[in-house]
Amino acid sequence: MDKINKYSTIAISVIQELYHADNTDDENTHEEMVFDKENHNYYLMYFGFEDKYKFINEPIIHFKIKSDGKIWILANDTDIDVAEDLMQKGVERQDIVLGFHPKHLREHTGFAIA
Repeated sequence: MDKINKYSTIAISVIQELYHADNTDDENTHEEMVFDKENHNYYLMYFGFEDKYKFINEPIIHFKIKSDGKIWILANDTDIDVAEDLMQKGVERQDIVLGFHPKHLREHTGFAIA
């Protein structure tokens, strides 16, 4: 299995573990997993109406795997260290980019810069 396919499988696994299939806390909102395998974008999204009129459509988690095989974490609106989860499942530290940080700060993260 090449690195992109391996990392895609891992990204999906992390999202599936965070997904709350129950979604019954609020009948107006729900979580949804969105997997764009062709373009290697993997999301856990939050959808619904915050009130009668305000629609929300926000990423909870967003992973993007680029053609060089690096997995970019573009959103993490959880208390979970998803970079650590990725590494525990087999993603190399040097292949993780914390894309939600500006480039000049990434050099201080211990992960890939780009």
